[in-house]
Amino acid sequence: MGNPDSPTPRHIVEKLIETVQDPRSPGTPSAPHPGLRRALASYYRRRFDVELNPDTEVVATLGSKEGLANLASAITTR
Repeated sequence: MGNPDSPTPRHIVEKLIETVQDPRSPGTPSAPHPGLRRALASYYRRRFDVELNPDTEVVATLGSKEGLANLASAITTR
């Protein structure tokens, strides 16, 4: 959690390499998940009375740092 101050254990690195090399891998852990995006849009509709299109207006991220980095990239990239 947060910013680790020690090296990643070898078995984790090996599993990451194995997963990335698997052609069935979606590419990233935050690859689009339609069911999750629909559930998030539904939550926002119920909780905040906000209509969101889950296909174009909802992004699932691994955390706030990834979300903010993606946001910065989205608004500064042509």
